[in-house]
Parts: sequence; C-alpha cells; structure tokens
Amino acid sequence: MVYDNVEVEKPRLVRINDPTVGAGGMLLAALNIIHQKHGPESLAWVSLTGIDIDRRCARMFPVQVLSGLFVHQFQLGELVSYRGNTLGDPAEWSTVCHYSRRDLPEQPKPADHPIVKKAVAEAIIKHTTNDTTGQLALF
Repeated sequence: MVYDNVEVEKPRLVRINDPTVGAGGMLLAALNIIHQKHGPESLAWVSLTGIDIDRRCARMFPVQVLSGLFVHQFQLGELVSYRGNTLGDPAEWSTVCHYSRRDLPEQPKPADHPIVKKAVAEAIIKHTTNDTTGQLALF
C-alpha cells in the first residue's frame, strides 16, 4: 500500500513491522514490491517483524516467509515473530522465531532483548497515534 517509497540502503537493514501480522500476507506483499523495485538481492537488507496475539498466526507467519524465500532461493536480512498483544506490555511477548543473516556487518540484538521489544512497541505507538498515513507505514 505504501511501499513505493521504501529505499533499500546497504549496509543498513530496512525494518518493516506488522503489529497484527496474521499469516504475513501484508509483509509478503512488501517483500514482493521491494523485490520488483530493487531486485532480489535487496531482500538481504530487509528486516521483518510480525506480532500476533494468536499462537497459530505467530507461527504461520515465519513459515510462510521462510518457505517462500527457500523455494525462490532468496536471502532475507532478518525475520522476527512475536506472540503477544501489541496493545499490552512488550515484556509479555514471546519470541516465536528470530532469523538473521550471519554475514551482516552488525548482528541484530536477540529478539528477546528488552531494548528490541521496547523499540518495536514504541514504533507501533508512534505510528498508531499520528494519523492514518502513520498507521499504514507499519504495514
């Protein structure tokens, strides 16, 4: 929906969050647009974070993304999936999956690190309290 303005700048990860990830359809669409605009090598500089309160969805999302990447032999920079309530305390989120490339210039902190959860929660709050455009930037 708003991915046309996403710029992939190596060696920084472009971080895309979905606070209600479901099966990951919106994030898969984002990957598709980035792939079309910047080429398959650009996906290696993308970090996806998905959160869902439903246990099945929190597990389904990384399976969807990683299996698609495997089939097409594309590489992703990072993938994080949390099970939890994005409106609640991020300390209560549980990490379902955290994958990151081993050859990144700077390795991301573990998904369970309180700083990481706090940063994701702050990004969600920032974008949901602004306006409709801000909310769409999460997807």
